[in-house]
Amino acid sequence: MAERAAPGALILGASSGIGAALARELARQGYRLALVARNESALAMLTNEINGEHARQPQARSYPCDMRVFDDAPDLFQRISEEMGGPLRLVASSDPLEVETSVPAPFRSA
Repeated sequence: MAERAAPGALILGASSGIGAALARELARQGYRLALVARNESALAMLTNEINGEHARQPQARSYPCDMRVFDDAPDLFQRISEEMGGPLRLVASSDPLEVETSVPAPFRSA
């Protein structure tokens, strides 16, 4: 019987605070992690920390990206899908997004 892949999670806002704490906890539980945040250096440190503690098999990949730039999201998610496979659970722990592009009216906040 084929071995099942570890569960996966995509964490937005992963470089600090709740996002980083959640990444550490999910890594302890054996999750594959796609970590997304604006702060590239903090994200790299967290990714190295997680992968260093789980040296048998790296569990985390970092994807520096400013999710406020809405137009970058489709390419980012495509790349994550190709590199990480699926399915991935989505966890958004970042600040509320102020999108830097034109967003259709139904999706804009008042």
